[in-house]
Amino acid sequence: MKIYVGFAGPNGGFVPLAWLIQAVLKRKYDHVYIRFQEPEGEWMIFQASGFAVNMYNTGIWKGGNTSIKEYEIDITSEQWFALWNFVKYNLGVPYSLKEDFGILLMKCFWLKKNPFDAGMSAEICSQLGANVCKMLGLPIPEDSSSIDPSKLDSILSQKSLPCNNNPNF
Repeated sequence: MKIYVGFAGPNGGFVPLAWLIQAVLKRKYDHVYIRFQEPEGEWMIFQASGFAVNMYNTGIWKGGNTSIKEYEIDITSEQWFALWNFVKYNLGVPYSLKEDFGILLMKCFWLKKNPFDAGMSAEICSQLGANVCKMLGLPIPEDSSSIDPSKLDSILSQKSLPCNNNPNF
């Protein structure tokens, strides 16, 4: 089985927070998502966006997002069941604008830790992606609330995972 940790940006009009994150990180993307197959085999996007952790089918998700790159991760059926349980139990967890702001403060003031870490009571997209990677056994060298999309991309690129720089799903 395979899952994908992806990086994306909006494909529509001006999105202020996305623009700010892209400008600070100097990347074409501002968002992290997990693409996996749900129990009936449909590909879904699991992410923290808007106001909460959520899940969309890929058709609806692509209506507002452009995937820039994806890392492919092979998982066992046991890991898939753990992922599916993680997804079910985290749907609806609030999105943390405070943690997003904390990441910006970390960049501006060279802080080592996010001053607004909410733990698992609220999530941002890169934190959710890092937590999924940890759950699947990929070592993440720092606290997941301190990881921005660019940092997660860097961590995954060092793992020699297959990477598609032009995903078309």
